[in-house]
Amino acid sequence: MKVLMKGNEAIAEAAIRAGCDAYFGYPITPQTEVLEYMARRMPELGRAFVQAESELGAINMVYGAACTGTRVMTTTSSPGYSLMQETMSYISMSFVPCVIVNIMRGGPGLGNIQPAQGDYFQMTKGGGHGDYNLIVLAPSTVQETVDLVIDKRSILLKLSTLRDHDDYTYTHSVNVSILAICLGQHIGLTKNTLETLGICGLFHDLGKVDIPLKILNKQGKLTDDEFKVIQKHSLNSVRHIAKIRAPRELKSKIMLAPFEHHLKYDLSGYPRSWRSEPVSLFGRILTIVDVFDAITSARVYRSEAISPDQALRMMSENAGKDFDPILLKAFINMLGVYPIGTLVELDTGEMGLVSENPEQSDGTHPLVTILIPEDGQSYTRGETVDLSERETPGGRYKRSVSKTFNPALFGIQPSEFII
Repeated sequence: MKVLMKGNEAIAEAAIRAGCDAYFGYPITPQTEVLEYMARRMPELGRAFVQAESELGAINMVYGAACTGTRVMTTTSSPGYSLMQETMSYISMSFVPCVIVNIMRGGPGLGNIQPAQGDYFQMTKGGGHGDYNLIVLAPSTVQETVDLVIDKRSILLKLSTLRDHDDYTYTHSVNVSILAICLGQHIGLTKNTLETLGICGLFHDLGKVDIPLKILNKQGKLTDDEFKVIQKHSLNSVRHIAKIRAPRELKSKIMLAPFEHHLKYDLSGYPRSWRSEPVSLFGRILTIVDVFDAITSARVYRSEAISPDQALRMMSENAGKDFDPILLKAFINMLGVYPIGTLVELDTGEMGLVSENPEQSDGTHPLVTILIPEDGQSYTRGETVDLSERETPGGRYKRSVSKTFNPALFGIQPSEFII
């Protein structure tokens, strides 16, 4: 039976159906209807409802309840969301899951109560102190809002478990999900298919929560027994996905790719089996983006991080064996010969970060943001130059790449200069 509800009421009812045990909030338009709905329904169900004296009180109640494992939620609107930022930073530091809904106003300050999206950067980048990222969902319809609250809550909670265990694996999983979605979009997959692919990316290493940190973060070479423990994570990922409180149809779609992502294109990887059918499309995509992110990331067991362009060259050498050659070519075409974030040394002696690969470019002449050294240890942002520019029409290029490096080797965070 279909029920017609307003957006605020639908958010509240969806949270209740998803198992919300406690709601703490403060009335502020245009989200007051959520508070009113929760004030009536939560006590009827024997669950906790508190109208706090302020947004600060509400978010700190949420923090405390989340630390006890309670499924807790609050809602607010733009000015109230700003007031909650400090505690949200502490929540992020503590790695405790909760749901915060911002029903945005228009304009700065008190603004107005018209629908708006003006808080986009505040929500996606985190407005509190410290370097942290939030998982942000932006539904476009009332039905999508309900689906996200009910269907995705368990998925996000499971993802937070991964972050609790090992922060690198969590970050790597998010990166793999993003790269997989980008590659899927590049080859023309539908929006619904991209969503499923993205969840596969988030959960491809979920089985690593069963691996002791002393093995995951070991600086030296793994022993044969330790590597056997590592190899179990693909199958363990499937086991954990099966336990998620999510629709069976969704779980059935996201199990195979995490199991396959280390099988390799020629099936010579692990887990070893008698299987003869080829790896699925999702599995082949995850294989490519998983390896790319892993070898371009600084790790305790690797003395030197590999630059993105070097990683692509190394991977190309194993096309047809480890990687689907057609998908790998599409991946390289998507990223460009010099992927965004690559640190390059130009033939002019300048250093810079690749900031964009224009669509009309052949990939070998990207836009580069010049880095100006200061005090021999830090850099400031200089001008952005186009490497496709020539001294004369048809003549030699004004600048060309002579060397590439991983920016981590120089203590450079690309996002500080190119975002």
